[in-house]
Amino acid sequence: MGIIRHSDGSITIGADLSDIPFSGLHFQIFGDGLNLVQFSPMMTALREDVITLLTNAAVRIDLADHLDEKIITPSDPQLDSLQLYLLCTCIDSLSNPDWLPFHDWVRTRNEKYHISEREQKFTDLQSELNAVSDLSTVLTFINELHTIYSQHHGTQRKFGHFFVNLPNDVQQFLADSYMLFDGDEVFLDPIIQDKWILLPLQEKLQKIALYLFKYRRNDFTHAGKTYPTTWARSANSPQDALEEQTRKGWTPLFFYQDDNPNKKMERTVLARENEVFLLRTAIVGYCRALIGIHDHNYVDNCAVRNRHKATVSKILDELLHDWITYKYYSIDWMIYEDHDDRYRGVPEFRWEWLESSRSIPFANFGIIPEEATRDIEQCTSALKELNFLIQKVNESHPPLYIRNTRPDLKDQPEDEQAKRQAKQELYECLHKAPSYTHARWMLGQLINMFQQMKSSVYGQGGILTYGYSHPDYRKML
Repeated sequence: MGIIRHSDGSITIGADLSDIPFSGLHFQIFGDGLNLVQFSPMMTALREDVITLLTNAAVRIDLADHLDEKIITPSDPQLDSLQLYLLCTCIDSLSNPDWLPFHDWVRTRNEKYHISEREQKFTDLQSELNAVSDLSTVLTFINELHTIYSQHHGTQRKFGHFFVNLPNDVQQFLADSYMLFDGDEVFLDPIIQDKWILLPLQEKLQKIALYLFKYRRNDFTHAGKTYPTTWARSANSPQDALEEQTRKGWTPLFFYQDDNPNKKMERTVLARENEVFLLRTAIVGYCRALIGIHDHNYVDNCAVRNRHKATVSKILDELLHDWITYKYYSIDWMIYEDHDDRYRGVPEFRWEWLESSRSIPFANFGIIPEEATRDIEQCTSALKELNFLIQKVNESHPPLYIRNTRPDLKDQPEDEQAKRQAKQELYECLHKAPSYTHARWMLGQLINMFQQMKSSVYGQGGILTYGYSHPDYRKML
């Protein structure tokens, strides 16, 4: 039993999380839309081998999720490729849990490994053994034996089976999020696109599986190739985020022979969503089906969660930019820029994405909405006030990009002494403003809050850590 203190100050006596099976990483990854009272018995009822399979998948998904914290640009080919590879290994383990290497399959007596065809092949060889006159006949036999093995236990074949066995809504979502073309096909041609659109669902899934198996799994493993992928999906602007709109259209990805743009183009892929998000949604959906969780809104819920987490990342990027800008406003940094021949003016703070936070359900990230909204409004107000002061100084000494667009200033040389004087005035003006210290403190607070949100378990009100978090107790008890 444990004592639980809620955000509203009330206290409840109930079961400690350590008393509840599968309250850690399993619930974080697979328990979306459920509480522990519902989720724990479903996991307990599974066979031990299935639980082991799900545990391994959860650990691998969790590792891929943590790589998000290392990505500081919209798309990082190295980390994106690693995330996709990790998720492909998840598919390997889920689709082929009983895998045996060929040399072990030749010796096994376990009936579950489809050995009847192998035994028949051995019988055929024994009857023809005296007739074998050259090495090529033996090699042909070994090749035929390996073909039998591959039909049942081949990694590529099993990889493709994973997509066929996905829940129907996840299959459709995946098929609708990709378009694949041969390298010599003009993918912008509507006729070519219609050929893909009219393909049967299962044929689309098999083509998607082959693309992922070759370029995202094999090329990363055996050739060390890292291909670019789609950027993390988010709104184009803060206004789009407020209206809960995401970017429309397709992102083209090009794959060349030997990864050399000067050689033949092998494959063109159009992706509507971020590929890491697509594979994660498919794998978690597959695992939830194994557990017995059937939710027709699963894909839609994943899309909403992905959109909100992308907006959080956008806001955090803006806050970190502002923190660097704040460091600039020391007299040492300002004077240092005087040695730069390309004076661009003193930078302003960004606040546009902060206002888009009104679209974020803070409670789903374990944050008290009223407090978060208040802090964001105060920070935005302070940054706007500081920007007004900065604009006044920039107007008194136009930076280079203004000179390049104004004929009356274009030929005037920059006055180094005036530049230093303008910065000194701005430095003193900022430090006298009440909003200066307040904005610095608020930026620090908001950076901590949004970093916490970025690593939290959406909808479960806890911080995502390796193996444990604090879910929403009020739903659990």
